[in-house]
Parts: sequence; C-alpha cells; structure tokens
Amino acid sequence: MRISHLLWVTALAYVTYAEETNSEAAVTKLEASTETSPPKEEKVSVTKDAVVVNAEAQTEAPTAKPQQQVASEGEKGSVNASHHRPTHLRHRTMIRAKMQDGSMMNYYFVHGKLVTYETAKRSCEAIGMDLAPFETTDAAVDIIGTFRKQLCEGCKGMLWIKGVMDKESSESCPHASVRTGVPSDGEFCKALNFRNEDYKAILNGYVCAEKARYTNVKEESGNEQLPAESMIPFKRGDGRIVHHYIVRNTDISFKNAENECKASGYQLSTFDTVTEFRRVARFVSAHGSYWIGQPDHRY
Repeated sequence: MRISHLLWVTALAYVTYAEETNSEAAVTKLEASTETSPPKEEKVSVTKDAVVVNAEAQTEAPTAKPQQQVASEGEKGSVNASHHRPTHLRHRTMIRAKMQDGSMMNYYFVHGKLVTYETAKRSCEAIGMDLAPFETTDAAVDIIGTFRKQLCEGCKGMLWIKGVMDKESSESCPHASVRTGVPSDGEFCKALNFRNEDYKAILNGYVCAEKARYTNVKEESGNEQLPAESMIPFKRGDGRIVHHYIVRNTDISFKNAENECKASGYQLSTFDTVTEFRRVARFVSAHGSYWIGQPDHRY
C-alpha cells in the first residue's frame, strides 16, 4: 500500500510524500533524521513561496541513532543540477538521471563519511534504497562527475557503489574513484582484480539509488514536470521513514500547488511533529516560504 502526500513550496520549492511497506533494513547507521520524544506544543505558520513533498517508507527501527542527510537533484539528458546550494546541502546531494529504458533514477550521495562496503549497503537499505547501480562506466562517470563538479567542488576520494558493467568485463565494480569528474582508464573500476578482502576497505562515502516514483506529470495531467531538487529522509517515532522531496517552482497559489501535487500522485504534506516540520523547514527556508497541507492535528 502506498499513501502519497505532497508539501508545496511556491516561490522556489515543494516537498513530496509517499508510504511504502518494502524495507527490512537491519541498520548500524541510518542516514535520516529521527524523532523519539513528543515535541512541545507549538503553532506553525507558513506563507506561499515554496512547496515540499514527502515519500514515506516503512522500516524496522535501527539500533543506532540516525543522522540527518539531505539530497538535491537535477535531471539527466545530460545530467544537470542547480549550482545555487546552501553550504549544508552540498555534501548530501541527490541527482536524477535518465536510464536507457526511459525510467528515472534518483542517485543519493553521502560524501565525507568514512564507511565500509557493508555499512554503506546497510545505510542505503535503511532509507529504502540500495547501493547505486550504474548501467555503464560512462553513466557513472557522468553522474558522479556532475556531483563533483557542480554540487560538491573539492570532494575527493572513493565512493562505494553497487557496480557498473563495462564492455571489457562481465564483473561488477563495487567501488568508484572520481577525483576530477573524468577518471582515467583503470582508476574508476577495478572489477577484474577486486578481491573479497577489499570489501573491508574504508572509503570516503557512498551513493544510494532508487527509481523515481513520479518523473513526468505532463504525461498524466498535462502539466509540466515537477522536478525534485532535494531529499530529506526523516525517521518518525513509529519507525516509519519519510522522504521529503523539495521541488523548485515559481510563484504558485495554494490551489494550484494542491492540484499539481495531486496530478503527480501526491497530496500537500502534513507533519507528525514539530521536530519533523523543523527538520524540513531548516532546508526549505533557503528557497523561501512554502505551502503545506491541512495538518491532522495542531502542533
């Protein structure tokens, strides 16, 4: 069962929400924000300059305290992403890319966090994703290179990924090294001589991925595409994980924001707690004010 909601940010952004029952992560480190105790009573007021959408996935509660992560994304024909990012978004980034079959994939980057292959894999699973698969080495270079050049200048080191298939080998490449965005032959993929003990290596981050649920509203509703710019995972007190997707937009009325959300299978978002609201608002505030849906209860 999937329950979809959407939080709209009118002037510059909005966020999306959907519920799934597909995650069984046994987690040591969860890249999401968490809420464990009831917040203080507080009234929330919003204006009409941005929109937020969230996607919710049900999962087992982790034993370790999760950490907050953020993602921003662009869309790939040639992969593109916004250059204007607040500092705190730059190393928690999501890029949307088009696959060979026409589907869209969201690649979620976690940079500067030293992890083993197994920890990276579990961390991705904990937020309802998997270590990022790439169809070809060129695709991986293009996507990771875009991240390094446009969204995380100066980011170096190796990132764990699920694998790439190249023309010379039928083996998967379990990790990538992209320092300049255009790696030399042999630097990116070590598929031919990768040994089991290398999985214990500690790399400088990892890339998670999930298929984009809603990629082109125009096909369904006649409206233009709603491109998500950022993703903020948040773990609620009942163990569910909500993925808040921020989507940039121009000025929009509440009614139009509501209609655009519904057209893509979402609803304007509501939040369970003030803490959840503040986590999202912290990052959305850079885009201006935003629309949200009618809350189920008063904060």
